[in-house]
Amino acid sequence: MTKTERRCLELLASGKTEAEIGQALTLSASEVDAILSVGMRKLGVGNRIAAVAKAGRLGLLET
Repeated sequence: MTKTERRCLELLASGKTEAEIGQALTLSASEVDAILSVGMRKLGVGNRIAAVAKAGRLGLLET
């Protein structure tokens, strides 16, 4: 996963919305949505909760 994909997942795990993640990373909410979708595909999961959980189990999150 890219650094941006991991960072988006970290912020999502901390409870941030797409808009808040976008503000933190200087991205639009639609860019965040696309980045999270790619990350979910790479992790082989179908939703964001599963993506955060799997990324955490794999040690990809710093939060």
